[in-house]
Amino acid sequence: MIKVILQVIGYILLGLVILLIILLNHPAKIRLGYIGKKMIIEVKFLFLTLYPRKKKGTETEEIEFDDFDDSGEIDFADEKDEEPPALTDNIQVTEETTDTSQTALTVTEQAEDETAEPPEELPVPVQESTSVSTDNDKKSSKKDKGSGKKDSRKPEKGSKKDKKADENPHLADKIIAFAEDFGKKKDGVVLLIDLIWADSVKFLKKVYFTGLMIDFEVANDDCAKAAVTYGAVSTCVYNTVGFLMSIARKFTVKSVDIDCLYNTASENSRFDGEITVRFRPQSLLNLLYALIFKYLFHTKKYKPVIDLVLGK
Repeated sequence: MIKVILQVIGYILLGLVILLIILLNHPAKIRLGYIGKKMIIEVKFLFLTLYPRKKKGTETEEIEFDDFDDSGEIDFADEKDEEPPALTDNIQVTEETTDTSQTALTVTEQAEDETAEPPEELPVPVQESTSVSTDNDKKSSKKDKGSGKKDSRKPEKGSKKDKKADENPHLADKIIAFAEDFGKKKDGVVLLIDLIWADSVKFLKKVYFTGLMIDFEVANDDCAKAAVTYGAVSTCVYNTVGFLMSIARKFTVKSVDIDCLYNTASENSRFDGEITVRFRPQSLLNLLYALIFKYLFHTKKYKPVIDLVLGK
């Protein structure tokens, strides 16, 4: 009896291992996109959509149309016919209301005439006080003008504009800042590339990239900055696409279009793109295992990599 139970458990474990191997070798599909300033992420595995998940309780309520027949016409059989009121009654009512309103107006006019009193003249000291205050205000305004003091509101407006410019720098300024940070952290970046390069190339050789779509429009009021940004973006995009095409197992391009808009506000820049990535989860796990064991065997050498990732 015990042998039979152990055999059943062994068969179950063997079946689970085989099922796990099949699942890890089944391709996963990820769709990445950024269109209309909205991020698009879709993850599918085994004909199931893992992300985004559908929200529950989004069913629409059914609307009942009891007053409609199958033909689509309204049924007025149950409604009772009511005669409209006579026009003469309305006229009489309006006449009565106008008479009452006129009487009310006459009563209020008489009450106002009885209670009304002649307005009193304003005292003379009030006028003198106002004249004195106006003279003092004129003197103080002359002193302020003569002192040459400026309003404190003007620099506040300029400071707000400067704050907005600092919070939303242009893409060219971001690229320059990134290059400066790269120069400062060059040693850590070089070690990071040394750590992940060989294994990452092996992983990319097993990945499918399909349906690449790029539609960029680089805009700026300053023509020089627009040209610099356009050159940097074009270099980065075309070099990356060429590198992936030479390494990936499959790489298909739908369209790549990069334009430069001169004498246009930088807010009108547009960066739309989309790509679909397919890979086996087993390949991704192999990459993670290789990187972890490589780091553990050379912790002293790759220690700056952790500081770079953590931002120290």
